[in-house]
Amino acid sequence: VRPWIPFRKANLWVAFGSRLVYPPANESDRRKARELMAQELSREYQSLFAELCEKYGIADSDVP
Repeated sequence: VRPWIPFRKANLWVAFGSRLVYPPANESDRRKARELMAQELSREYQSLFAELCEKYGIADSDVP
């Protein structure tokens, strides 16, 4: 049986952003808290992506 992965060795890069706090301490409504968390998570993903692109010189044409 051959491995289904077409390569034997690959590099894996992991990046960590800012710590997120859930649920937001100032929100008692769970639905609103989830919405706020989703918005914060989206902002953090975008911020981390921009930071990594700048730091490693990743051009817009290099990303899907």
